[in-house]
Amino acid sequence: MVRREDAMKAQQRVARRWDDARETRQALHPCYAFQPGNDVREYAAELAVRYFREQSAMLAKKPLAKPAFKCGPQENALAFRLFVDEFFDGVDRTPACP
Repeated sequence: MVRREDAMKAQQRVARRWDDARETRQALHPCYAFQPGNDVREYAAELAVRYFREQSAMLAKKPLAKPAFKCGPQENALAFRLFVDEFFDGVDRTPACP
C-alpha cells in the first residue's frame, strides 16, 4: 500500500519534471506560439500563462521575473488589454509601464 506522503512526493517529482520540460521547450523555441501550423489558440494560451505568472507574482508581492508583457511592443499592450478586459474584468495588478 502506498503511503499518502510517498504519493505526494511522487506527484511533486512529476510536476518538477513537467516544469523543467516546459522551460526547456520554451528556451529552445521562444516563439512557440508563432510556429508554423499553430493558430491563435496557441497565442491565447501563451498569453494566459503569462497573465497567470504575472498576477501570481503580484499577489505574492514578488518582483516579476521579466518585464510585464504589456510593457513590450505596442501590439503586446493592445493584446494584453483586450485579453484582460474580456476574461478578467479588467483586473491587472502589474505596475504601469515606465
